[in-house]
This record gives sequence, structure tokens and C-alpha cells, in this order.
Amino acid sequence: MEEPSTLFQYLYITLTAEIHTEKLRYGERLPSIRELCRIYNVGIRTVNDVLKALNDNGYIKTEIRKNATVIYRNDELTDSLRAKQLLARKEAVVDLLKTMGCFFPHIIASGAMMCDTSHLEEMIRSARGLTDKPIKEKWRVSTHIIQQIISFHGNRLLTELFINMNIYGQVPVLEGFKNPFLDMTWDRERNISYLFDAIKAKDYEGLYTRIEELYVNGARKVEKYLEELAEIYPQFSNLEKSAYQWDARNGRVFLYMEISRQLASKIGKNIYPVNGSLPTIMELADEYAVSPSTVRKALGVLNTLGIVRTVKKAGSIVTLNAAASFDIQIKDAAMKRDAVTFLSALHMCAMTCRTIALLGFDRLEPETIHRLVIEGADEDNRSVAFILIKALVKAQPYNGIREIYAQMELLLSWGYYFSFAQRNKEQYQFVHEKSKTALQFLLIKEKTAFADIIQEIYMDIFTLIRNTLVSYGAMEGICLAPPAPDTFEKNRTLLH
Repeated sequence: MEEPSTLFQYLYITLTAEIHTEKLRYGERLPSIRELCRIYNVGIRTVNDVLKALNDNGYIKTEIRKNATVIYRNDELTDSLRAKQLLARKEAVVDLLKTMGCFFPHIIASGAMMCDTSHLEEMIRSARGLTDKPIKEKWRVSTHIIQQIISFHGNRLLTELFINMNIYGQVPVLEGFKNPFLDMTWDRERNISYLFDAIKAKDYEGLYTRIEELYVNGARKVEKYLEELAEIYPQFSNLEKSAYQWDARNGRVFLYMEISRQLASKIGKNIYPVNGSLPTIMELADEYAVSPSTVRKALGVLNTLGIVRTVKKAGSIVTLNAAASFDIQIKDAAMKRDAVTFLSALHMCAMTCRTIALLGFDRLEPETIHRLVIEGADEDNRSVAFILIKALVKAQPYNGIREIYAQMELLLSWGYYFSFAQRNKEQYQFVHEKSKTALQFLLIKEKTAFADIIQEIYMDIFTLIRNTLVSYGAMEGICLAPPAPDTFEKNRTLLH
């Protein structure tokens, strides 16, 4: 079993990563406690605990009524070592910026649609005096404004992804080199001004275009900087390349929920058949290396869903067939969080799947298309939509997209055990019919129509499952704004 991950760990790892990658350098001040709460979507207690740990571990110095200061300095990190670290992730950083150029234009433009007058006034106030601020402060303020717009979707997972990608995409600039972010910052400054004007004018198409240009130009400038660096340090030309990684489960794992998911998966695969018995509590405790009380909590989740029935002295019996008619009420806080996390990943899929379809359409191999058509012809196959998106993700030109969707697939598996309790499975029939239509568009090479119906499928799935989980008691799902269709049609640089 994996060790549990908490919000404390999420914030601690994020801030230490910013310090080690020199996004936060020696002598610089961290944002205020209130700003850290807002930026990272965590409570004040978590922030205070993390700041104390960073102080105790020699990363920062905290002072009363002042922002904490970075005191960590690796004097052994020479320019040569910095160059080595940078060049090891050269391709990954450029790939990441292009990934952001694919993912975020629609997310930002559709988030801007939800920006009302009070939101706009607040963002304008936070950008005042941006021209006179140092480059890092300009970058931080403008990035936070975009983060605010993303937060209008109500999807904390999406906000965390944006933060994570921004951290990885930052590169320290060695002395003597032009800062590639200098032009990007001036561009960003103009873009922030344009962003406000676009929101006022409701010019979301223009905003989409400007955001994409920002990431495309950023990728080019960073790539040029790293190529110049490689010419000066040719000895690092054969480095083992690092890749962008995102741990979407960070801060979300409870051991007993993880055990309940794994048991549900085994029941679904008939490893533990209906009317059969699960291993005893002590046997499960030994298998997962946890305490008996943790196992009892995991079994409590499965009992709530009607997947098993635990009886004193008789053990836990698999009652899967009873689950479909079970009147579920999600009361457990961790179970609600699982449901909302699952729903958040589905929300992200609904917002980005059209881009995935457009990018992957021409890259699907003939044998893959043939396999998809065969699987789609099976009337009993209710997972055609997920098989389709999986094939499209595999065909993506950017590693960053594949990594993000791999993590989302893990989170989507968290909703697997809720499927046992779906009371009206026939309502998923429409998804199967639309999936077959998508396959027809794939066969006749109608790319736009194919991408449109993939988007329609995932938006319908999201709406259906959100309504179901809210009816079970996961009311937090209401905060997720219905995704706006991606209707921005223009020459998208990164989609061709």
C-alpha cells in the first residue's frame, strides 16, 4: 500500500520544488499566508504548519508580521550543474508549454465567460502598478490573475494542475543569457491588459487566440534559450532525459478508501464472486499492512454502497446484485471527497476531450481504428466512449497530455465502485449510441464532427454522473460549473 498523502504534503512538496528549481530564490519573500491559502486552495492551518516545517528544515525564515524569506542556498550548485539539470529536462519543458497551449486557452476563455463585474474589478486592482514591478512579481501577479479565472470553473483539481505545470515550466536563467521570460512577461503584461478588455467586450474568441499565442511564443523562446545553453555545454548532449510528472492523487489518498477501491475492483473482476465471502478482517489487515480498524472502515464504505454485507461472526458477504437498488446516502467525508475528485477528473475530460480528439484524429493507426470499430459493434460494450478516448490519448503528440490523462484515468477509477450502485443503467444507452456515431465519423474522416460528438458524449456523461452523485449526498459537486462547449474555430497553431 502507498503511504497516505495529505494537503500538508501537497503544499510542502510544491513549495520545496519552487525553491529547488529556483523559482523562489535565496533572499526572496514568499507570498503572504493569506495569498498562499488563496493560491493553493488550502486552509490557514495547513499553511502555518507547512511554513513551520519549512522553517524548521532550513528552507525559510519566518518573522512576525512579515512574509517568510527563503534562506535555502545550494552553494554547490554551479552554473555547470544548473545547465546539466536544465538540459536534462529541455524537451520536457518545451513539450509542457505546448501542452499548456493546447489545454488552457479554452479553459481560460470559458472561465472568463463566468467573470462578473466584481470579479473583474478585483483582478484589475491586483494588477495595478504591474509595470513598475520586478519581472518575477509581474509573472506571479499575472499568473495569479489567470489562476483566478481558471478557479471560476470550481474545479480544484484543475487549479492544482495549472499551478503544478507553471512550477515545472519555470527555468532558471544563467548569467550572461537573455531571460526568455522577459519578453514573455512583457507579452503577459500586454495580455493581461488585453484580457481585461476582452472580458469587458466579451471577445472570448480573441482571448482564446491570445492565450494560445502566449504559450506558443513561450515555448519557442525557452527552446531557443536551452539550445544556446546546449551549445556552450556540449558535454551534456547525451543526458538521460527527464519527463514532466503530475501526481494528481497528492493530498487525496486515505488508506481505507484505497482499500475499498481495490476490493471493489476485485469484486467487479469476480475475484470475489457474488454470495461469496471476503477474507477476514485480520487477513485483509495483513494483506494491506494496515490496522484492523482501517479495514473495518473500508468495509463500511462497501456496506454503504450495498456491495458487501458484513454480519457479526459471519464475515463480509458480496451482495453486488443488491447494490443497484440500494438507496445510497454519502455521509462519510472521505467518501464525498472521492466522489468529488472522480467528478473533477470527469469535468476536466469534458473540457479538454475535444482538443484531444482533434490532436489525435489524424494520428490513429488503421489497425487501431479497425479494433475500435469491432469493439463499438458489440451492443453489450458500455465502455466504447472510454476506449475511444484512451486510443486518442495514446496518439497524442505531446507527452504532457499523455501524463495528465494517465493521472486522470487513475482518478476516474475512484468512481468505479459508484457504478455498482447506478440504479438506471439503461440511461447510459445514449452514450453507446453516440459512441457508435463517433466511430462512423472516424471512418469517413470527418474530423470536426468526430471531435464535436466526443465532446458531447463527455459533457453528457459528466452531467448525468454529477446529478447522480449529488442525489447521493455529494453536494460539493454542485460547485463544478457545467463545462462550456469548445466552439472556438480558428487557425489553432498547436492543432495543426
